[in-house]
Amino acid sequence: MTLSLPRYNPCQPVIEALHAHPGQALRLADELASEIVGWDHDYAAAGLAVVIVGTALTEAEACTLPVMFERVLDRCQYLSFCKDLARRGRQCASRQSGALVRGVGVLAQSALDQEEMSPQTSLMARLRAGHCLRPFAPGSDLAALSAATTIRFRTLEDWRIFQAELSRASLWGYGAFSWAARQELARHGVTASREEMMGERGRL
Repeated sequence: MTLSLPRYNPCQPVIEALHAHPGQALRLADELASEIVGWDHDYAAAGLAVVIVGTALTEAEACTLPVMFERVLDRCQYLSFCKDLARRGRQCASRQSGALVRGVGVLAQSALDQEEMSPQTSLMARLRAGHCLRPFAPGSDLAALSAATTIRFRTLEDWRIFQAELSRASLWGYGAFSWAARQELARHGVTASREEMMGERGRL
């Protein structure tokens, strides 16, 4: 795979929401996390969502799934990041603006509280998230394919072009990419079901 191929960062809708619709950023991060780890894994999705939206908020250029993979699996990095988000949230507590920063801070503090009250539950949640993100591990084809955004989805044909590259790169990773593409398509008035986005693969 070469970097000249079309690439797309599944975290793009969360990053863009922070500027255009801040109130939606947490919801989108939660949806993306649930799409990755499964909608029945509350703790894993909650922890991953905090890392996604927190990274988008503090260092947008680093908000990619390969970075999320490393951040959730490294306990020291994960806890340090959550502590920083919680601190930022407390510092915004007396301001009228900064509602999103406060909200992210509260969620980060909840993650820290979970780690203190039940470190085993926290560990299992992080391992679950890390396992589901493994196809995006640094150095993988999906890491290269998702490292930046060079293609946008305004029509289903745009998605089909990218889907062809995705099919050649990996058997995994469709969930995060198709979720993000659906968010973009919806902004352009194109409604597509999960099955339509999967195409032939959805019928296997």
